[in-house]
Amino acid sequence: QQPLTLKSKTNVSSVMYQRMVVVEIEGNRWVFPVDEIFTVQRFHANELLDAPAVISNATYTYTKWIINWQDKKVNYLDDELLFYTLNRKIT
Repeated sequence: QQPLTLKSKTNVSSVMYQRMVVVEIEGNRWVFPVDEIFTVQRFHANELLDAPAVISNATYTYTKWIINWQDKKVNYLDDELLFYTLNRKIT
């Protein structure tokens, strides 16, 4: 597979490969394309923030919490609901 290329920047590789992440839950494997992959991160319960009302009051939402990570707000997904929905969609 041909790598994607980016415009050169100082000290930055101009080659970018497409990435996939594999998740196994309850014996089922799922493969998703991803833009970026970081290491597994662990958070204490006191670091989990309530999702904003606009998200938590939505008809369909997979966001369970919000986490501050590297000066960004990241959605912490409800894995049980997400994989339940995926399983229902393919059966």
